[in-house]
Amino acid sequence: MNEAPDDLKQRVAKRRAVLLVGAGVSARATGNRVALWTGLLEDGVSFCEENVNALPGGWGDRVRADIASGDPDDLLIAAEKITRKLGSSANLLRWLRDTIGKLEVTTRDVLDAIAALDLPIMTTNYDRLLEAVTDRPPVHWREEDKVQRVLAEDEPGIIHLHGWYENPESIVLDIRSYERVVNSKFMRTTLQSTAFFNSIVFIGFGSGLDDPNFSRFRLWIRDVLSQTTTRHYRLCRSQDLERLVSEHEADKFLRVLAFGTGDDELATYLRSLAPGDPGLGAALHSAQAPPPIAGVADSPPASLMANGERTRSLSTVPVAQVLPGSAQPSYDEASTAQREAAEQHAPKLMEAYRRTRRE
Repeated sequence: MNEAPDDLKQRVAKRRAVLLVGAGVSARATGNRVALWTGLLEDGVSFCEENVNALPGGWGDRVRADIASGDPDDLLIAAEKITRKLGSSANLLRWLRDTIGKLEVTTRDVLDAIAALDLPIMTTNYDRLLEAVTDRPPVHWREEDKVQRVLAEDEPGIIHLHGWYENPESIVLDIRSYERVVNSKFMRTTLQSTAFFNSIVFIGFGSGLDDPNFSRFRLWIRDVLSQTTTRHYRLCRSQDLERLVSEHEADKFLRVLAFGTGDDELATYLRSLAPGDPGLGAALHSAQAPPPIAGVADSPPASLMANGERTRSLSTVPVAQVLPGSAQPSYDEASTAQREAAEQHAPKLMEAYRRTRRE
């Protein structure tokens, strides 16, 4: 596994990062080709052949040839053809439920590592695998108020930039639906503002047939983020690094990072990004925890409280008995430690307090 750079670790530690998850994560988690765009399109051809009446002769073979070409334009045409033959939201929903809706997690490592980072998450996937491990609800791109609240961390959610399978109207598959996202002023503004304040970390975006849907999405991202000065990151396998660096030569805002040679190393790489200290969660827990009602002492006997519970009297021990001699902290050392703790946790606690007050 390659070592993550300090600047990325610092962004994660300061909660100034947003994760953008692609199809490679779902493919890793399920081992199912339907999780990838090409696999889904191939299944879409079969679904149309089995469920749509009066298909032109050889239609399925021609669409499969478009998919097999690997050319992004041909793949878009294939998606357009499938969407047109499905004809209705009901057919689209039925197909997606039979495919995306039946994906099962067989390998949790990357999903769990993503969840452990506890950062805002966006995804181009249609499935609910991230929801299953984070216990956050799905939020699709058309739910503008919810998208804003999730990115502001005012409420939990996984933002589906290309829709999620239970809401056919939100699905971005063909050219027309993609244009609705591209032309959405809200989505453009939202991504620009997110990228201004936070680093976007692209996870699970492959290349070529692994994730052809990303090719058009990347061009949109390039246009949307062209003026940002914040550093963003795309994670990839070591063997893809040189080619992707060349592909992203025009994307000055983006740094391509290799996590290792195999997908199994991605989870380890993501876990290495987690801050070393317990962070805000532990600080809030400590601040909100009630004081102890009893302490352990050697001499006083146990006494019975009014509610019937037994406890012991609290006794004190001089610091010198615990930290004799040079082990005792000096005033300056204690002050430094307190100051560092305050600098680390006070901003987070104050922000949590403000949110509580707003609620």
